[in-house]
Amino acid sequence: LAEISTRQGLLVDARAHLNAVAKRRRDQGDTAGAEDIVIRLGSLDPADIDARLLSARTIEKRGDKAAAAARFREVYE
Repeated sequence: LAEISTRQGLLVDARAHLNAVAKRRRDQGDTAGAEDIVIRLGSLDPADIDARLLSARTIEKRGDKAAAAARFREVYE
C-alpha cells in the first residue's frame, strides 16, 4: 500500500502505511526490519528533513559510514 500511495503522490498515506509496518516489526522484535522501514521513510519525501536525518543515522548505526555520509551530504545540500 505504501508503494502504491507513493506512486500516486499520496505521501502522507505512504508514511502512515510504512510507520504501521515499522511498528509491527518492532513489536515482533524485528529490529532490522524496522530499521529498513526507517531508511525507506528517509527516501520518501525530500522535504521531510527529520526522516532523512533519522535514515542517515540508522544507516550509520548499522556501520555503513560511507552510505551514511552520503545521506548526510544530501540533506545538507
